[in-house]
Amino acid sequence: MTAHTPEIRPLTARSVVLSTLLGVHPPRLPARYLVRAGELFGIAEGTIRVALSRMVTSGDLVQTDGMYGLSARLLARQTRQDESRLPHTRPWDGAWEIAVITAERRPATERAALRQAMSALRLAELREGTW
Repeated sequence: MTAHTPEIRPLTARSVVLSTLLGVHPPRLPARYLVRAGELFGIAEGTIRVALSRMVTSGDLVQTDGMYGLSARLLARQTRQDESRLPHTRPWDGAWEIAVITAERRPATERAALRQAMSALRLAELREGTW
């Protein structure tokens, strides 16, 4: 019996561009640097340039003075990514925090918003309504 190794798909031009910009501060680079990043992954210059054009058209990137930068939505993603790598921590004093939600039925959108807010506070749901 042989072990099944999952196939690793090559990165797309879009993925290389976004990963590169999400990893630099400030997230703005000239096209030639993004082309070089693509070349490291075997992606042709023309393919990167087409991806850049499409990403500007779709609103993922902004182009100013020959530089490509992340849109506002992706700047927010970069901020979340940075925070997740270096989360704000404090020494643990041995105490636990528990939140119990006792409200009656709520719409799905409110429940989803609560889950998102609690997760942002780094709380985990132990069981329905108990965080």
